[in-house]
Amino acid sequence: MTLLAATLGDELKALDLYDQEAPSLADWAGAFSTYFEDAQAGPAPIVPVAIEPAEAAFIGAGTGLSMAAAAALTAAITAFWGALPFAVAWPGSLSITPPVGLGTLQAGLEAVFLANTSGSVDKDPSMDAIAAVIHGAQSGGIAVYTPIPGGIGPQTIT
Repeated sequence: MTLLAATLGDELKALDLYDQEAPSLADWAGAFSTYFEDAQAGPAPIVPVAIEPAEAAFIGAGTGLSMAAAAALTAAITAFWGALPFAVAWPGSLSITPPVGLGTLQAGLEAVFLANTSGSVDKDPSMDAIAAVIHGAQSGGIAVYTPIPGGIGPQTIT
């Protein structure tokens, strides 16, 4: 498989609307984790058990979601990437380089949140727009394996 914005969009559209941050953050983390279950590095799919510590890191870093959602989601997704146990996620990998798009994620989310609220956009199109920004920031992560000729070398995480 591969990461798809539509998968994340479907997960986000299924979320309830909350009046408390903790359950909302847990569900956002679950939605992102479900989306990430389709990640692969080159020909190797992710081993799902590797997502558990990354999901916990997402929740821990996402505090403030109700006050500064773009900053909180950026911190949470960055923490997710940082907590992926690469040798478990893709056995034989030596390291993971997170996608460079994480550096522009907060600005992208702020823009889409503003467009969603100022345009009074309904929930489903709003969540699809959020998913598109988050998905776009995931492009370019790398799992590093043993270099060629003995190994497969760096593999893009898709």
